Amino acid sequence: MRITYYTHWPQQKGFSGRIEDLSLNGLRLVTAQGLTEGQCTKIVSDVVQAVAQVTNTLYERRGWSRRCVAGASFITLRFGQSVGAFVSDRV
Repeated sequence: MRITYYTHWPQQKGFSGRIEDLSLNGLRLVTAQGLTEGQCTKIVSDVVQAVAQVTNTLYERRGWSRRCVAGASFITLRFGQSVGAFVSDRV
C-alpha cells in the first residue's frame, strides 16, 4: 500500500513510502528516506491515518539504490472506513 508520511510539522510536501505489513499495533514501512529509532511520523493514505513512532530500522541496498525498512508502533490510528475487511466490531 502506497502512503505519504511526514517527519516534522509543518512540512509542505510529504515523503512517499510503502507499507509492507499492517496490524492494529503498528506497521512496516519501506522508503528511500532515512528514518531513525524514536522518530515520530504522521502517516496518511486512503485506508489509514496515523501517528507512529519508529521502533527499529534496517537499511538495505538493491543495486545502486538504498532503502530504509522501518518498524513503527502506532500512537494514534484511524481507518478511513469504519466497517471493512480489516477490522469490524459490533456490540
